[in-house]
Amino acid sequence: MKVLKFGSSSLGTIGTINRLENVLGIIQRAAKKDQVAIVVSAFQNVTNQLIKMGQQAQDNNPTWEENFHELHDRHLEIIKKFIPPQKQTPVISHVKKKLNELEDVLRGISLIQEYSPSTVDFVMSFGERLSAFIIAQILTNRSRKAFYVDAREVIATDDKYGNARVNLPKTYRQIKAHLKSKKGIPVMTGFIGTSADGKTTTIGRSGSDYSAGILGAALNAKAVEIWTDVDGVMSADPSRVKDAFVINKMSYKEAMELTHFGAKVVHPRTMGPLMRKNIPIIIKNTFSPDGAGTIISQESSDHVVVGISVVDHVTLMNIEGSGMVGVPGIAERLFKALAQHEINVILITQASSEHSICFAIQEDDEKEAQKAIEKEFALEMHVGHVNPLQIVRHLSILAAVGCSMSGRMGTAGTLFRALGENGVNVIAIAQGLSELNISFIVKRSDAKIALNIVHQAFFLSKQKHVHLFCVGTGTIGGELLDQVQAQQKKLKEELNIDLRVMALANSKKMILSERPLSLNNWRGKLDKAKGEMDIYRFVEQMKELKKTHTIFADCTASSAICDVYEQVLGA
Repeated sequence: MKVLKFGSSSLGTIGTINRLENVLGIIQRAAKKDQVAIVVSAFQNVTNQLIKMGQQAQDNNPTWEENFHELHDRHLEIIKKFIPPQKQTPVISHVKKKLNELEDVLRGISLIQEYSPSTVDFVMSFGERLSAFIIAQILTNRSRKAFYVDAREVIATDDKYGNARVNLPKTYRQIKAHLKSKKGIPVMTGFIGTSADGKTTTIGRSGSDYSAGILGAALNAKAVEIWTDVDGVMSADPSRVKDAFVINKMSYKEAMELTHFGAKVVHPRTMGPLMRKNIPIIIKNTFSPDGAGTIISQESSDHVVVGISVVDHVTLMNIEGSGMVGVPGIAERLFKALAQHEINVILITQASSEHSICFAIQEDDEKEAQKAIEKEFALEMHVGHVNPLQIVRHLSILAAVGCSMSGRMGTAGTLFRALGENGVNVIAIAQGLSELNISFIVKRSDAKIALNIVHQAFFLSKQKHVHLFCVGTGTIGGELLDQVQAQQKKLKEELNIDLRVMALANSKKMILSERPLSLNNWRGKLDKAKGEMDIYRFVEQMKELKKTHTIFADCTASSAICDVYEQVLGA
């Protein structure tokens, strides 16, 4: 038995109808080899649209009706596209019944102008309930008998709406009992469950991964495949690190650390049920199904650092004072006050002097956290035993994760030496006893360059990337660029230097690129460039690229270029 989960990005509809065709093909091929169970998210963007409609209805904004009719038509269009006309009637009838129910709920919200957390969950549940039913019907009509499973009938949760906790033992029993006598491919809704009093709950955004993990554990599956829109777990965010690549394998612990620190490939709670039963998770790309993907199991990655992730929009708070030294219970009071206001602490560090405690939170929680702390320590602050709260804003946390870091000499040294050599200041550091994770805080404006520096230090250390920005392409500059082109291969092979030309400019035109420029016919490319030469804009864009090991080459005799030297060197 295998469990296959397909996310919203795999279930694109209008304009990308072939995405659903890809999913159906993957299911049919898998079903030829193994017994399979399917978990699906809502069709692409449907959950966001449902949330938006609920908010519009609460605000008595009639636009919700237009959005509802669009949602209605999208689902009927899928049925008409994938199910033969003579078999559409019962499917359309069921879907219309569900859509009518949704419309009634939204109309009720608009009348009473109340949108409670339980109602939010109920409204959001329609996305998965519609997609799972439709996909089960499509498979059945393609000679793959399938049946619809409403997860609310099998997944038992508490009543913490929006992020409900699952009662796993009860859920496992209910899944086994529900599927025991049924034949065919079960197509289960992700993301939703039912509270003890019978109300619809959701288990967190991206919770369909968790639903798949629960189903896999209940059925003792041999693997759970998470089908998404990327080739696997990447070494870093590819939108920030152009050299990021797929990690072939990693351990459950490594994956959990990465997901907790912002990597969004798999929901962090997915690992728990599967790790206990040693069931591997395979991350695959719906649009490139033959790729190997990433296998998450007990086996650790071959890399010292398996990945580097980032949490943005972070605020750092520091509470300190002479009255904290040697006084039991200070930390307990601090974190209890934060917990009572449901404020999540992302990172904590405390010096052995006990003079201060430093912690990081999401910046949206800053005001609430400040209020809670100042109330808790009002007396100590009044008498001067605790200083006023220090707050540092506009930060990012970077986390380097890897089981092989444990006990390995020089890992932290490599990381912080690389940052120091490139002028990135580290504001705070945290590392646990397991040595699985080194987390550090930098200014948000430094996050991208820090990410690239650390990625190069651990993944590309055999080859140093040097980034060349060249102004002036006449006799001198032209000869320089021709020599660079002729020598690039030798530099790589003999000196392990990857010399990348990132920008070219002459007196009229300029080209700057996020990716290295090819020097084949560079003169023709510069002549056709759209960018007009402006040295100040050139320098600003060069700074914005935030490349490591940067060289600015002035091959001109222009005093205007000399005027920016101080600005360039300062950056």
